[in-house]
Amino acid sequence: MFDKFLRRKHFKNWSKEDQEIGMLLKDSYKMQYLAEFFVILFAAMPMAALVTLLIECEHTLSNVIQYTILIVAYTIFALYFEWKFYEPIQIFIHLVASTLFFSRYVVKGNAISKEDFDTISKDNKLLYKYIVQQQCRGKCYNICFELLKCLKKGIIQFVAIKSVGDDEAKNYYTMHVLYVNNDWCFDTYSGRQYPLEEVLKRCKGKICTTFSYEDVEGKTYEEFMEEHDSALEKWCEENDCEYEL
Repeated sequence: MFDKFLRRKHFKNWSKEDQEIGMLLKDSYKMQYLAEFFVILFAAMPMAALVTLLIECEHTLSNVIQYTILIVAYTIFALYFEWKFYEPIQIFIHLVASTLFFSRYVVKGNAISKEDFDTISKDNKLLYKYIVQQQCRGKCYNICFELLKCLKKGIIQFVAIKSVGDDEAKNYYTMHVLYVNNDWCFDTYSGRQYPLEEVLKRCKGKICTTFSYEDVEGKTYEEFMEEHDSALEKWCEENDCEYEL
Protein backbone atom coordinates (compact mmCIF):
# COMPACT_ATOMS: atom_id res chain seq x y z
CA MET A 1 0.00 0.00 0.00
CA PHE A 2 2.72 2.47 1.02
CA ASP A 3 4.77 1.44 -2.04
CA LYS A 4 1.89 2.42 -4.34
CA PHE A 5 1.47 5.72 -2.52
CA LEU A 6 5.16 6.58 -2.98
CA ARG A 7 5.15 5.66 -6.66
CA ARG A 8 2.08 7.84 -7.30
CA LYS A 9 3.06 10.81 -5.13
CA HIS A 10 6.85 11.08 -5.29
CA PHE A 11 7.85 9.10 -8.38
CA LYS A 12 4.80 9.46 -10.63
CA ASN A 13 6.82 11.09 -13.46
CA TRP A 14 9.64 8.56 -13.24
CA SER A 15 10.08 5.51 -15.44
CA LYS A 16 9.57 2.06 -13.90
CA GLU A 17 13.33 1.54 -13.82
CA ASP A 18 13.81 4.84 -11.98
CA GLN A 19 11.01 4.02 -9.57
CA GLU A 20 12.82 0.84 -8.54
CA ILE A 21 15.84 2.96 -7.62
CA GLY A 22 13.64 5.51 -5.86
CA MET A 23 12.11 2.77 -3.72
CA LEU A 24 15.46 2.50 -1.93
CA LEU A 25 14.18 5.60 -0.13
CA LYS A 26 10.95 3.95 1.01
CA ASP A 27 11.83 3.61 4.68
CA SER A 28 13.25 7.12 4.80
CA TYR A 29 9.95 8.52 3.54
CA LYS A 30 8.10 6.30 6.00
CA MET A 31 9.98 7.78 8.96
CA GLN A 32 9.46 11.30 7.59
CA TYR A 33 5.71 10.83 7.50
CA LEU A 34 5.76 9.24 10.96
CA ALA A 35 7.67 12.22 12.38
CA GLU A 36 5.21 14.64 10.79
CA PHE A 37 2.32 12.65 12.29
CA PHE A 38 3.86 12.86 15.77
CA VAL A 39 4.34 16.63 15.51
CA ILE A 40 0.80 17.20 14.22
CA LEU A 41 -0.60 14.93 16.94
CA PHE A 42 1.31 16.85 19.62
CA ALA A 43 0.00 20.17 18.27
CA ALA A 44 -3.56 18.86 18.02
CA MET A 45 -3.79 17.52 21.58
CA PRO A 46 -4.61 20.88 23.26
CA MET A 47 -7.30 21.52 20.63
CA ALA A 48 -8.77 18.05 21.23
CA ALA A 49 -8.78 18.70 24.97
CA LEU A 50 -10.58 22.03 24.55
CA VAL A 51 -13.19 20.54 22.23
CA THR A 52 -13.75 17.68 24.67
CA LEU A 53 -14.24 20.13 27.53
CA LEU A 54 -16.71 22.11 25.43
CA ILE A 55 -18.71 18.97 24.69
CA GLU A 56 -18.62 17.59 28.24
CA CYS A 57 -19.14 20.80 30.21
CA GLU A 58 -22.46 22.19 31.35
CA HIS A 59 -23.71 24.11 28.35
CA THR A 60 -24.33 27.44 29.98
CA LEU A 61 -23.86 30.57 27.89
CA SER A 62 -20.79 31.50 29.92
CA ASN A 63 -19.10 28.09 29.45
CA VAL A 64 -19.83 27.96 25.71
CA ILE A 65 -18.45 31.47 25.16
CA GLN A 66 -15.40 30.77 27.32
CA TYR A 67 -14.39 27.53 25.60
CA THR A 68 -15.20 28.89 22.14
CA ILE A 69 -12.88 31.85 22.76
CA LEU A 70 -10.14 29.46 23.95
CA ILE A 71 -10.53 27.26 20.85
CA VAL A 72 -10.41 30.27 18.50
CA ALA A 73 -7.44 31.74 20.37
CA TYR A 74 -5.51 28.46 20.25
CA THR A 75 -6.28 28.06 16.53
CA ILE A 76 -4.95 31.55 15.79
CA PHE A 77 -1.88 30.94 17.95
CA ALA A 78 -1.15 27.56 16.26
CA LEU A 79 -1.46 29.02 12.75
CA TYR A 80 0.73 32.00 13.65
CA PHE A 81 3.30 29.74 15.30
CA GLU A 82 3.50 27.53 12.19
CA TRP A 83 3.89 30.57 9.91
CA LYS A 84 6.48 32.28 12.12
CA PHE A 85 8.58 29.21 12.87
CA TYR A 86 8.04 27.14 9.73
CA GLU A 87 11.74 26.50 9.02
CA PRO A 88 12.67 25.53 12.62
CA ILE A 89 9.64 23.24 12.70
CA GLN A 90 10.77 21.53 9.50
CA ILE A 91 14.28 21.13 10.93
CA PHE A 92 12.81 19.60 14.08
CA ILE A 93 10.68 17.18 12.02
CA HIS A 94 13.76 16.20 10.00
CA LEU A 95 15.76 15.54 13.18
CA VAL A 96 12.97 13.39 14.60
CA ALA A 97 12.66 11.48 11.31
CA SER A 98 16.42 10.96 10.94
CA THR A 99 16.71 9.75 14.56
CA LEU A 100 13.92 7.22 14.01
CA PHE A 101 15.43 6.17 10.68
CA PHE A 102 18.91 5.73 12.13
CA SER A 103 17.83 3.64 15.11
CA ARG A 104 15.44 1.46 13.12
CA TYR A 105 17.22 1.00 9.77
CA VAL A 106 20.71 2.50 9.41
CA VAL A 107 22.36 0.52 12.20
CA LYS A 108 20.95 -2.75 10.84
CA GLY A 109 23.11 -4.45 8.25
CA ASN A 110 26.35 -6.34 7.76
CA ALA A 111 28.43 -3.57 6.20
CA ILE A 112 28.68 -1.41 9.33
CA SER A 113 28.01 -2.97 12.74
CA LYS A 114 26.82 -1.16 15.87
CA GLU A 115 30.38 -1.41 17.18
CA ASP A 116 31.60 0.23 13.97
CA PHE A 117 29.17 3.10 14.48
CA ASP A 118 30.59 3.53 17.99
CA THR A 119 34.05 3.78 16.43
CA ILE A 120 32.85 6.35 13.90
CA SER A 121 31.17 8.45 16.62
CA LYS A 122 34.47 8.56 18.55
CA ASP A 123 36.98 8.96 15.72
CA ASN A 124 35.07 11.03 13.15
CA LYS A 125 32.22 12.99 14.69
CA LEU A 126 31.45 14.93 11.51
CA LEU A 127 31.07 11.72 9.49
CA TYR A 128 28.82 10.29 12.21
CA LYS A 129 26.68 13.44 12.13
CA TYR A 130 26.26 13.20 8.35
CA ILE A 131 25.10 9.59 8.61
CA VAL A 132 22.79 10.06 11.61
CA GLN A 133 21.15 13.19 10.20
CA GLN A 134 20.71 11.79 6.67
CA GLN A 135 23.07 14.30 5.07
CA CYS A 136 25.00 11.81 2.94
CA ARG A 137 23.18 12.16 -0.37
CA GLY A 138 25.34 13.90 -2.95
CA LYS A 139 28.51 13.23 -0.92
CA CYS A 140 29.14 9.59 -1.85
CA TYR A 141 32.84 10.02 -2.78
CA ASN A 142 33.81 11.77 0.44
CA ILE A 143 31.55 9.79 2.80
CA CYS A 144 32.71 6.38 1.55
CA PHE A 145 36.35 7.49 1.56
CA GLU A 146 36.03 8.60 5.21
CA LEU A 147 34.24 5.36 6.16
CA LEU A 148 37.06 3.30 4.71
CA LYS A 149 39.73 5.37 6.45
CA CYS A 150 37.90 5.34 9.78
CA LEU A 151 36.98 1.64 9.91
CA LYS A 152 40.16 0.36 8.20
CA LYS A 153 38.27 -2.55 6.65
CA GLY A 154 36.02 -3.30 3.73
CA ILE A 155 36.34 -1.62 0.33
CA ILE A 156 34.85 1.24 -1.63
CA GLN A 157 33.43 0.54 -5.07
CA PHE A 158 33.07 3.12 -7.81
CA VAL A 159 29.92 2.05 -9.61
CA ALA A 160 28.09 3.38 -12.66
CA ILE A 161 24.37 3.51 -11.80
CA LYS A 162 21.44 4.54 -13.97
CA SER A 163 20.74 8.28 -13.96
CA VAL A 164 17.51 8.82 -12.03
CA GLY A 165 14.50 11.04 -12.69
CA ASP A 166 16.01 13.03 -15.54
CA ASP A 167 14.86 12.08 -19.02
CA GLU A 168 17.20 14.69 -20.52
CA ALA A 169 20.35 13.35 -18.86
CA LYS A 170 23.32 13.32 -21.24
CA ASN A 171 24.50 9.93 -20.02
CA TYR A 172 22.66 6.72 -19.20
CA TYR A 173 24.85 6.20 -16.11
CA THR A 174 26.16 8.44 -13.37
CA MET A 175 29.13 7.60 -11.13
CA HIS A 176 28.30 6.53 -7.57
CA VAL A 177 30.42 5.17 -4.71
CA LEU A 178 29.45 2.47 -2.22
CA TYR A 179 31.14 1.40 1.00
CA VAL A 180 31.17 -2.41 0.84
CA ASN A 181 31.81 -4.98 3.56
CA ASN A 182 30.61 -8.59 4.04
CA ASP A 183 28.62 -8.49 0.76
CA TRP A 184 26.58 -5.56 2.10
CA CYS A 185 26.97 -1.89 1.30
CA PHE A 186 26.30 1.48 2.85
CA ASP A 187 24.57 3.52 0.17
CA THR A 188 24.69 7.31 0.56
CA TYR A 189 21.70 7.80 -1.77
CA SER A 190 19.33 5.96 0.56
CA GLY A 191 21.44 6.68 3.65
CA ARG A 192 21.30 3.09 4.89
CA GLN A 193 22.70 -0.42 4.46
CA TYR A 194 21.53 -2.90 1.84
CA PRO A 195 22.79 -6.20 0.44
CA LEU A 196 25.19 -5.20 -2.32
CA GLU A 197 23.45 -7.28 -4.98
CA GLU A 198 20.11 -5.61 -4.28
CA VAL A 199 21.53 -2.13 -4.83
CA LEU A 200 23.39 -3.15 -7.99
CA LYS A 201 20.28 -4.85 -9.37
CA ARG A 202 17.94 -1.94 -8.65
CA CYS A 203 20.39 0.67 -9.94
CA LYS A 204 21.54 -1.30 -13.02
CA GLY A 205 24.99 -1.01 -11.50
CA LYS A 206 28.20 -1.57 -13.40
CA ILE A 207 31.37 -1.79 -11.29
CA CYS A 208 34.13 0.53 -12.41
CA THR A 209 36.89 -0.05 -9.86
CA THR A 210 37.49 -1.01 -6.23
CA PHE A 211 39.80 0.37 -3.53
CA SER A 212 40.83 -1.09 -0.16
CA TYR A 213 42.15 0.57 2.98
CA GLU A 214 45.72 0.19 1.74
CA ASP A 215 44.83 2.44 -1.21
CA VAL A 216 43.67 5.32 1.01
CA GLU A 217 45.96 4.94 4.02
CA GLY A 218 47.91 8.10 4.77
CA LYS A 219 46.13 10.13 2.07
CA THR A 220 43.67 12.97 2.22
CA TYR A 221 40.47 12.78 0.20
CA GLU A 222 41.84 15.41 -2.21
CA GLU A 223 45.10 13.49 -2.71
CA PHE A 224 43.25 10.23 -3.32
CA MET A 225 40.84 11.72 -5.87
CA GLU A 226 43.59 13.60 -7.67
CA GLU A 227 45.56 10.36 -7.99
CA HIS A 228 42.67 8.47 -9.61
CA ASP A 229 40.71 11.27 -11.29
CA SER A 230 42.05 10.82 -14.83
CA ALA A 231 41.49 7.03 -14.85
CA LEU A 232 37.94 7.42 -13.55
CA GLU A 233 37.16 10.12 -16.09
CA LYS A 234 38.50 7.97 -18.93
CA TRP A 235 36.40 4.97 -17.82
CA CYS A 236 33.28 7.12 -17.66
CA GLU A 237 33.84 8.46 -21.18
CA GLU A 238 34.06 4.90 -22.46
CA ASN A 239 30.95 3.71 -20.57
CA ASP A 240 28.37 6.48 -21.12
CA CYS A 241 28.70 7.61 -17.52
CA GLU A 242 28.53 11.10 -16.06
CA TYR A 243 31.44 11.90 -13.77
CA GLU A 244 31.73 14.97 -11.55
CA LEU A 245 33.95 15.62 -8.56
